[in-house]
Order: sequence, then C-alpha cells, then structure tokens
Amino acid sequence: MDVRLILATFVTLVLPAVMAFWITIHGCLNLWRKAGVIPAYSAAALTMTIAAWLAWHWRELLLGPDLGFSWLTVIPGVLIYAVFIWLSKSVRAHLSLSTFAGVPEIKNNSQCLITEGPYTVVRHPRYTLVIVGIIGWCLVCNFLGTSLVGVAAILGFYFIA
Repeated sequence: MDVRLILATFVTLVLPAVMAFWITIHGCLNLWRKAGVIPAYSAAALTMTIAAWLAWHWRELLLGPDLGFSWLTVIPGVLIYAVFIWLSKSVRAHLSLSTFAGVPEIKNNSQCLITEGPYTVVRHPRYTLVIVGIIGWCLVCNFLGTSLVGVAAILGFYFIA
C-alpha cells in the first residue's frame, strides 16, 4: 500500500470539494443572506458532492505522474505541515466552528473584529494556514497533478479571499 498515493488521492479529492464549498457560500452570499443557512449549506453540500464525485471520476488524470519518493520533498512537507498544525491551534482558539464555516456571515450578524492572537499579525490567518497545509501535503505526496490541484486551490483561495 503506497501511503503517498493514498494521501495524494485524498488531497486531490478534498481540495475540489473545499473549493466548491467556498465558491458556493462566498460566491452567492447575497442570495444566502435572503434564503437562509439551510438552503446555503444544502447547496454547498450538493456542490461539494458533485466536485468530489468529478474528482473521483477523473482522479487518475488529476493525480498525474508520480514524481517518486524523495526525502527532499517529504522532510520539508512534514515540517511545513507541522507548522500548519501548530499554528492552527491558535486560530481555532479564536474561532467557533460556526464562525469558521461562515454561518454569521450568511446570517449577516454583526461580528467583532478579532484582533488577538494570530490576527495581530495576519488579517486572514485561516486562509494562510490552508495555503501552508496544502503546500505541506503536496510536498509529501509528490504527484505532479496533486501539486497542480494544490496550486489551483491556492489561487482560488487568493481570489476568493
């Protein structure tokens, strides 16, 4: 059993689903504020399912060629992902699950601006963390297609945020 292949497949399936969620919620925010939370997350679940199914259907193409195992990518990838895990604890300490998922934004509730912890350094630390995590995963996996899917997701987060 090739652990890198399993990780690469996981990343290649999850990233399109996550991007589908983000685009569905943030791309139609005015609609969801009128329609409500249930329709918003129902639509997001549907688009995530479709994205994951399409990624599964096209997984061999999306994975691309295996660039092979290399300590030169695994060690930095693991270290980068360890930084992701370490930093994510401080972000989670300042965000509830509902805030992380965007529920207050859909409900159009006024929110206090978070200015403590990692928010003193970066305005959107969770986006930064997701980007760091994607880089770590892709380095460990070392599949060309997975890296390209990772780059596409990073660009997506950049343009969505």
